[in-house]
Amino acid sequence: MDCRKINLLIPFFIFLFCLPAIAQVTNISKDADIYVKPGGESIGELYEDAKITKLGKDKSGKYIKATIEFYISAEALKESRIAGTIGDTQTTGNASISLLGAKKNAKTVTISVKVKNSGKNDFDMSAMMLFVVMDGKGKPGNLEFMKSKNSIGRIKPGQSMDSELIYTFTKDPKDVEMAFQSKLGGDQVYFMLGF
Repeated sequence: MDCRKINLLIPFFIFLFCLPAIAQVTNISKDADIYVKPGGESIGELYEDAKITKLGKDKSGKYIKATIEFYISAEALKESRIAGTIGDTQTTGNASISLLGAKKNAKTVTISVKVKNSGKNDFDMSAMMLFVVMDGKGKPGNLEFMKSKNSIGRIKPGQSMDSELIYTFTKDPKDVEMAFQSKLGGDQVYFMLGF
């Protein structure tokens, strides 16, 4: 690769790295309406001294694009799950699930996971019983049991098993996520696969 091409990319990557630093955190000085788009209908209100992160101005200069951090009761949501992403580990019951990688090739999705048994008893790993991979419309993929690696097995306490699970869909899937429900108890955990 030509070094000159790399050098031209350096300012771009520095800009991307510094982007969060460009945003300015501040408190508002008086009660203010909140809009989805500049000049649109108000959808709510922020009270004086609320903390916001300013991202920039609209074209007219009359409105500031901003974000806020807030919390909401999980009971108020139809679906309160928080999906992990590649590299994350989530725990449910006595099982820890790490999403090591995911890739898609047309109608086939391949997922690499590490399942760790944190319990005191052996854990029967069965991808067919524990994992489901579905598209954004909730349609599950079909586990290709014979093509997958380590889709079944027994995991001893304190041990883990790496698996490569292959799923096929009837159509090219969009907004794919993986769910895992431990037979050892605990909540169902989710991972967004990034495609």
